[in-house]
Formats: sequence, C-alpha cells, structure tokens
Amino acid sequence: MKMKKLTAILVSAVLALGCAGCSYHVPDGEYPVSIAGYTFDRQPKSIVCLDDSVADILIACGYADLIKARSEQCTQEELEDIATVGSEKEPDTNQILAVEPDVVFAEKTLSQSVRKKLKDKDIKVLTMVEAKNNKDLSVLYESICAVAGGEKSGRNNGVKKAESVIMTMADLQRIIPEKDILMTSCYLYDTKGNAAYDNTFAGNLFTYANAVNVCGSDDGESLKKLTLSNPLYIFCAEGVKEKLKSDDKLKNLSAVKNDRVYEIDAALFERQGNSITQVLSFMIETMYPELTEASKEEESSEQQSSEEESMEEESSEESVEESSEEESSEESMEEFPEESSEESVEESSEESSEIVVKADDSLDINSRMRYSFGDENDNIKIIQRRLKNLGYFKGEPTGVYDEETVGAVSDYEETNRIAPDGALSPPELYLLFSDEVLPVKSE
Repeated sequence: MKMKKLTAILVSAVLALGCAGCSYHVPDGEYPVSIAGYTFDRQPKSIVCLDDSVADILIACGYADLIKARSEQCTQEELEDIATVGSEKEPDTNQILAVEPDVVFAEKTLSQSVRKKLKDKDIKVLTMVEAKNNKDLSVLYESICAVAGGEKSGRNNGVKKAESVIMTMADLQRIIPEKDILMTSCYLYDTKGNAAYDNTFAGNLFTYANAVNVCGSDDGESLKKLTLSNPLYIFCAEGVKEKLKSDDKLKNLSAVKNDRVYEIDAALFERQGNSITQVLSFMIETMYPELTEASKEEESSEQQSSEEESMEEESSEESVEESSEEESSEESMEEFPEESSEESVEESSEESSEIVVKADDSLDINSRMRYSFGDENDNIKIIQRRLKNLGYFKGEPTGVYDEETVGAVSDYEETNRIAPDGALSPPELYLLFSDEVLPVKSE
C-alpha cells in the first residue's frame, strides 16, 4: 500500500509538471520579457539548451518543443530525437547558429571563446544560477518560464510547477515510516572527498528522506566525517562503488561491507526538473525497503482476492439455485430492519470519533504566502479554522498569529513529518488544506 502511494505521488507529479509534447498558449501582452540584461520581444521559437538542468526544467514545464538543439549532456528521453551540438563546454558554434536560436541556455563552464562568438552574432546567452533551496527553485522556474512562456502566464506556470515539485517532495517524505534508529547517508562524487553538501539542493534531498547527510558541510573534512560516522547507506556517482570496495580506508565502512552502496548518475542527481522527485523516490525506496515489502504483500493480497472473486463468479454462473437462495436470504434480512439499523448506528458512532479529512478550498494559496508569529489578517483566520477542524487549534479564530497558533502549527507540522518551526510556507499550506493532511493524533 505504501509503495502504491509512492507511485501514485510520482504519477501525479508527472501529470502536474507537464510533458514534452505539450506547450502553453501564449496570450497577447506577455512580451516583452526582461531577464539578465536581455529583452525578449516575443516567445522564442528556437532554444538551444547546453545546460541539462535547464533542459530538465523546460521539459517539466511543458516547453520541450521549443528546444531545437542540445548538448551531449542533455540526455533526457524527451530530447533524444533533437540534434546535439557537442559538449556543454565546447559546443560547435556553427551547429548552434544553424538552428537560428533566439536564446542559448548555457552552463557557467561554457568557454569564453564560444560565448564571445555567439554574442558577436547577437545571440542571447543565458546562464542560470542553480537553486540551493526551495525559494531559489521557485525563482529559477519562474525566470526560465518567463523567457519560454511570457511575463504573466509563463512566470505563473513556473511558480506553480516549482510548487508541485516541492509538494511532491513533502508528500514523499510524509509516507516514510518511523524508525527507531537514526538514518545516516551521503552522496559521493568520488573517493577523494567531493560530496553533495547541505548548501546545495541535491544535498538537501537527504532532509526529505529523513536522513542525516554525514558529509553535509563543505569544510574539506568529508572523508574524515565519512569514516567517523560510518553511514548506513551511501549513494554515489557511477563507477565510485568499485573504487570504495578497493580503497583501504573506505572498504571497511558498514555500507560497503553490507552492499548498501547505490550509484546514481551525478547529472541526474543534480538536475532540477522531474529528476528531483525521481532521485528522491529512489533514495526513499532504498533506505526504507519495508515500503517495497508492504507493496508486495498488498499485491499478493489483491491477487488472492481477485482469484477468490473470480471463483465466486464462476460458481454463481454454474448454480442458479445458489443465486436464488442468496436473493431469498437478502429479502428475509429486510424483514428485520431494526437489527440492521442498530449495526448501522454502532458503525456510525465509531466513525464519528475520528476526524474525517476533506480538502478545503476556502484559502486561495499562492507562492508568496508565508505566515509566522505576529502576522494578522483574514487569511490567518481561515488557517486557524482549518487547524481547528483538524483538531490542532482549540481557541476561536481571531486572525492573529499568536502563540496558540504557533503551537497548533508546530503540532500539525510534527504530525505530518515536517520540521516543526511554527511558521507556514506555501507547501505546508497546500498540504494543510488538502485531503492528504493528517489530523491530530487521537490520544
């Protein structure tokens, strides 16, 4: 069941994040758009993507059809039929110019000589700053989508897609089972100490996996921390696993000896489109194998149930008399409505003791909403009412974000496996007003 929910979350995310074959209609008045000193007077008809992470975002947001050429590093399936122009560092300038690009999304590693040649031909070359946290991610999506889709609808599309990614990560985190032991892990690019640090978006994925990133700080001590902490799981770039096994200092790590080292392509690990949820899903499935076991048990149970139902149908078809007896039995039961009514009342009474969670659309949530202690407005009154319906808030809604509200929000966050800080961000608001939120735990 857990595993099926994990799959459902990812399917929902893919649907929410768009597809390679669709594009957004751009209404009149969306351009000009100004980004990084450039002005776009119309929607680009031809984009060259040298930055594989930007390509990942364009795909996620439904603008893949605008990409007319790519670097060899842009290996997404959606782009496999699009011509390559060489490496992200030293692409073929002539091949780029051949597709008459309106803009080139480049890595910061793009050579200065190529950059100059493109600018001399009046080609707009944009280098986007990778996101390090959720706020950066929203800004990054918004900027890229503004270029591809316009000042209003493009930016709005980018913000919504970023929120979908963040919400999906929160949903994945929420289904992680509670553990009595501290989950420790890391991501290694090599055996020299280069790792995914907490000041990167990739490093923050460990937080969503409810694990401690033992190589979290960029202080040059990654190998020392790795050996001292001896993490339960190690994720690494391709080819690093064998090097760990042959390294005299690292081969005795628990994760290495117990075969808990898992390779993830470094490019996939760092991309910031659909790849984010794909990587997080793999990490969670790996570190919490009980999710997979629960899925197998449920599938086995469903298969057995299906076989039993099939046998019952066959039996029913072969014996009309049995079917007639069942109908007769049902009619005789109708002669005793009082007994049936008592059972119904008992069931209803039991159900009434639990809070029934339904989605609430009374709050119009947007990406700029953030509430904390001291704030005061009508939206907070709606939030307090929602918290009260879920059993977290005991007082009367006032519209003032007071200490009681901070406590209620902290309880809501803790129950829903969110780091409790008593403040509300857009992803937490989306969850709070959805039908997926967990109500207050019964005593």
